[in-house]
Amino acid sequence: MQSRHQNNKLPNELLVDIFKATDNTIMENLLPKVFGKDRLSSLKQKEFEKLWTNQVKNLLTSSSIIYLCVGKDFQKRWTKILEIGKQIREIEERERLVEEREKIVEKREKLVEESEKLVNAKTLELNERIVKLEASRRLLEEYERLAKKRKRWGSCQIVRENGGEILRRTRSHYDLSLTA
Repeated sequence: MQSRHQNNKLPNELLVDIFKATDNTIMENLLPKVFGKDRLSSLKQKEFEKLWTNQVKNLLTSSSIIYLCVGKDFQKRWTKILEIGKQIREIEERERLVEEREKIVEKREKLVEESEKLVNAKTLELNERIVKLEASRRLLEEYERLAKKRKRWGSCQIVRENGGEILRRTRSHYDLSLTA
C-alpha cells in the first residue's frame, strides 16, 4: 500500500538542491581521478566527458525524481520524433510514387514514339503502293487508249520513213463503206 507522501510532488527547490549536490559530488570524485595533475590534456578531457556522460545517464535512468520533472517533456519529444518519422516515411512514399509515375510517363512516351514510327512506316508503304497503283492505272488507261486506236486504225500500219513514223493504210477504208 502506498503512503500519501509518495503521491505528492517534490518542490522545485528540493530538486535543484539534489542536482547541485550530485553535481558537486560527481565533480569532486571524478576530477582528481581523471585529470590528476595534468588538467589541459585533450585525451583526459574526452575521458572525463565519457565518465560524465555515463554518470548522467545512470542518474537519469535510475531517478524517479527526474522522471517526475521531465517525463512529460520527454513524452512530448518522443511523440514528436514518432510524428516526424511518420512524415519522413510519407515523404519517401510520395517520392517513390513520383519516380514510378515518371517511369510510366517515360514508357508511355516511348510507346507513342514507336507507334508514330510504325504509323509513319505504314503510311509510307501505303503511299508507295498508291503510287504503284496510280502508275498501273495510267498504263492501263494508255493501253486501253491504244487498243481503241488500234481498233479504229486496225487496217493501218505504222511505217518509218525519212526519220519519222507514217501511218499507212493496208486496205481502203472506202471498201468498208461500200460494202455496207
